[in-house]
Amino acid sequence: MFVDILCGVAISLFCNLLNFIPWF
Repeated sequence: MFVDILCGVAISLFCNLLNFIPWF
């Protein structure tokens, strides 16, 4: 369960990073 939460946080951070980077 704890690992699941860590994975969820990592995915959220990764998605936020992709949204932050401008794709041209």
